[in-house]
Amino acid sequence: EILERLVALNAERAAEEAQGHVRWLRPEYQAPDAEGTQIDLAVEKPKATKARRAAIPWPDALPAQMQAVQRLLIESDTPLEAATAARSFKGRTSKKRREAIDEILETLAGLGLARKTEDGRYSS
Repeated sequence: EILERLVALNAERAAEEAQGHVRWLRPEYQAPDAEGTQIDLAVEKPKATKARRAAIPWPDALPAQMQAVQRLLIESDTPLEAATAARSFKGRTSKKRREAIDEILETLAGLGLARKTEDGRYSS
């Protein structure tokens, strides 16, 4: 029972430390400048990428649409699905827009301007 509780506590602490929250055993030695027995090392992250992407207007012309989708891939930290890319633009995400973005992603991949991953997502 003691070992199970210790393992559970260790997992909890590891999760906290992954988020930047450290609980010092001996703060006077490990973190003499820190106040109290805990310190938060979490780095403030920039505003969510989705918030920036939501402001992207959907262009009317096909060449501008291709440039916008390609720019979205370049700025994305992770590969995107067509549906995720469609939600990154202003306005209602219609089936027509998702299909257009899917075709644009396929075209960009065919031209060598994007890469299709094994799971069907796209990256620059």
